[in-house]
Parts: sequence; structure tokens; C-alpha cells
Amino acid sequence: EDVADVARVVIPKVSRVSAAMIRIAAARSGYIIDFGPLSTILEGGTQERQTKDGASRGKGSPRPFVNVALQSTRKRRRARARAVVREALKEAANGG
Repeated sequence: EDVADVARVVIPKVSRVSAAMIRIAAARSGYIIDFGPLSTILEGGTQERQTKDGASRGKGSPRPFVNVALQSTRKRRRARARAVVREALKEAANGG
């Protein structure tokens, strides 16, 4: 949830609709984050675009937001994982 929340904040302002499309789905062993249909285009940019008559419309520059969200929440995610492992080890040691 933290990654999705940060991604919604740092997503480029050009695509506020995309911020609403970021979804979290529960999976068997965790969660899956869907960053929406425009995430690939925003994250990586686009190639040179041209009209039918050959006029150039330019390239779409990359506007990364997914990796930014992952990097900014890295410490917190690692701390949570350590806490879960530590708790599981305590349970196992106590015969649970």
C-alpha cells in the first residue's frame, strides 16, 4: 500500500487519470500493484511519432514514477520484512 500511495503522489501531473487507475490486488502470498495502462508509456517514454503526411510530433520523454516509489519506500519495506521474519522465528522457537 505504501508503494501505491507514493506512486499516486509522484505520477506526472499530465496524467492524473492514471493516478486513479493504480490498484492493489491481494495475491496468495502478498499483493500485486497495477500501475495502470499508461504506466509503460509514462515510465519509459515513447519513440519518435509522425503524422500520416510525415510531420514529426516528437518523442515522449520518460517520466519515471514506479521506481521512485519503490526506492523511497525501500527502508520501510525492508524493516517490515525483518519484523515479520523475526516474529516467525520467535514463534518457531516457542514451539508454535
